Amino acid sequence: MKNRVFRTLVITMLLIFFTTLILSINFFEIDIRKEYIQIIALCGFFIALIPLLSNYLAHLLIETSLKPVSSFLSYITEILMKDNYDEDNINLELEQEVLDYLVRYGHNSKDVKEALDRVKHAQALRKEFSANVTHELKSPLTSINGYAEMIENGMTSYEQSKEFAKIIHEQGNRLLSMIDETIKLSKFDNNYVKTERFSLFNLNDMIEQNIESLQKFAQGKNVKIEYMPNDTHFYGNDKLMDDLIRNMISNGIKYSKEEGGVLKIVLEESLDQIVLRFIDQGIGIAEENQERIFERFYVVNKSRDRKTGTGLGLSLVKNIAIMHKGKVQVKSKLNEGSEFIITFPKLMENDYR
Repeated sequence: MKNRVFRTLVITMLLIFFTTLILSINFFEIDIRKEYIQIIALCGFFIALIPLLSNYLAHLLIETSLKPVSSFLSYITEILMKDNYDEDNINLELEQEVLDYLVRYGHNSKDVKEALDRVKHAQALRKEFSANVTHELKSPLTSINGYAEMIENGMTSYEQSKEFAKIIHEQGNRLLSMIDETIKLSKFDNNYVKTERFSLFNLNDMIEQNIESLQKFAQGKNVKIEYMPNDTHFYGNDKLMDDLIRNMISNGIKYSKEEGGVLKIVLEESLDQIVLRFIDQGIGIAEENQERIFERFYVVNKSRDRKTGTGLGLSLVKNIAIMHKGKVQVKSKLNEGSEFIITFPKLMENDYR
């Protein structure tokens, strides 16, 4: 494109020059002095040169002005568009160039660096999340496919077919749960809180309903659920809070010891906050793992959790708590049990705006 414009201007300049020269010769008498012809030709040359110089200077000015934008776009493209993104392989020279330009145009150096770091971190998380989803989906799908193939080929007895069908059903439910929780977490990543409906509802009733619906699951694990009703109203999103409570009760049942135990649920209300406690007598969590249990797809006991868990439940719980301006804490000792404490400030509608 640039070469074509340049060639056009050169040809135009030459045409103007020779046209001026021919006209000057025809216009004056034959005996006109040679100096006049030279002056006219020179003027024609400079007139023809003006568009060429103007185009060159304009192009230079535009290129210089847009260089920061070009550098920034190149840098962002390098981060966002590469499938094999690796933070260690980022073009540091280009990153510094972008940083310098933004600082030059009045942005705070520290703020710009933090913003760029957030972009890189978000992209790294996206890549890691995609890889984890792919990996985690393979496990139940492989199990479903393997057992279904054995049944289809007549390689199982009637009793085995029933057992395999049960496993297929469980893995199918696990797959559906994983997809559902992944969708919910992705909504949090896209400011889900801004579009959700908040209302005042009875938190005590919600806890009792979830205990009732999970009672069969608890009995199958020989877990007794203890809860002292406490009539408490809560302002928030009822669907998400229902997810939080259900996840916490399921978690307490699922990680109980082989011989079972007790899962105690406590609902406390004070003047300025509401506290939920889930206290189990399960397998417990080692201290070095307690910070990581809220990460997506992180499971403490991989051999045990591989068949039933999604590795997303506690991450979802944490996001729901944060959405309601709350926090989640865990106290646990290995082989003794865990206590999850979820604290919410008592807020009303205006506090969420």
